[in-house]
Amino acid sequence: MGVIGSLSAIKEALSVVIVQYCPIHCKKKEEISENITRISSFMENAKRGFPDYDLIIFPECCLQGAGDNLSNLALRINSQEILELRRKCRDLKVWGHFNFSEKHDNPRKNPWNTSIIISADGEIVLRYRKVNPFCPFERCTPGNEFFVVKGPKNSILGPMICYDRDFPEVSRELAMKGANILIVGTHYPAPYSDKEKFLNQARAYENTAYLIQTSAVGPDSKSTYYIGRSMVVNFDGNIICEAPEGIEYVIKADLYPQMVDNARLEYTSQNYLKALKHRGISALPPNGDTSNPYK
Repeated sequence: MGVIGSLSAIKEALSVVIVQYCPIHCKKKEEISENITRISSFMENAKRGFPDYDLIIFPECCLQGAGDNLSNLALRINSQEILELRRKCRDLKVWGHFNFSEKHDNPRKNPWNTSIIISADGEIVLRYRKVNPFCPFERCTPGNEFFVVKGPKNSILGPMICYDRDFPEVSRELAMKGANILIVGTHYPAPYSDKEKFLNQARAYENTAYLIQTSAVGPDSKSTYYIGRSMVVNFDGNIICEAPEGIEYVIKADLYPQMVDNARLEYTSQNYLKALKHRGISALPPNGDTSNPYK
């Protein structure tokens, strides 16, 4: 099970810091650097408060905000801003999850909404482009593939972005690829905080996976108000910890990815990934019916 834990971490635990903050909704490129400075400050402060943390997670739009000028402010994967985040992860020896508007290879197309995971060595080990943009407001080009990556402490990290989480197929795809920790970076507007809560719990429970949601908070330039209420959900669907609504906040949890893997192997009930492929084991031991009735 996951726990809030101590300021220091148990050696076997994946110690995760979740940052809920209000980015500048950029109108000019210089403001991106201000967001990078704030992100770096959160990372450094977390290292002082939780010196053993392994992974820090920031929300959707954490680099450029949710402004109207994202096509002009979109960044390349090798931009100076991304290089700065890579250096910070390497210097602090922590893994990091970040989200930004990525310039499309075709200049005539809208940018991608992209999340990256950076290792403690400063390497980009995963790049995911949002498959399900939020219609009708999000004008980014949709991606077309889901990815997972092996992280620290037996974790397999599977990121999705905001509206992706509303589709059960997305988290199921990541879980079927092996993800034992689902990461959801969001920029979710009011008044949908209760919907986010039950979706997070359902996605964790139905996939026997930890789910970490990290949310932006506060108003943007159009006075759309973003909720917050970042949370960590245990693989049984119960909430481990939750940030309040409406303010910047940092929460931390210690997770045990190996327990997820063991549960998926050994649980007889509430083991939905296994039951999808091995139906009726009690009547048809030892493997059940392995045919697929789902269309």
